[in-house]
Amino acid sequence: MELFSIFVAVIIVFFLLSRMNNAVTSQNLQNSFISLGDMMGKSEKKIISVVGKPNSITNLGSMGSVYYWHSDKYQMSLSFQNGKCTGIVQENIIK
Repeated sequence: MELFSIFVAVIIVFFLLSRMNNAVTSQNLQNSFISLGDMMGKSEKKIISVVGKPNSITNLGSMGSVYYWHSDKYQMSLSFQNGKCTGIVQENIIK
């Protein structure tokens, strides 16, 4: 019985720590984008050097690409054409 109680306590602590880590990661991702200021015209390489590699990319052919970054509570999508940011497609803060 005592071993089971310790196991349950470890699971609860692990869960709480992972939730706190996700919140910090989401805030860090958002702050990284904020630190870039106006992203229009900034290079793909510059943005990735600050915020990290995107989680996914959608190729739109001659219309460019959309890059997606997301964490537990924050999502950002940017459009790129010829290696330059053409704007924010979508930004979501999940509460």
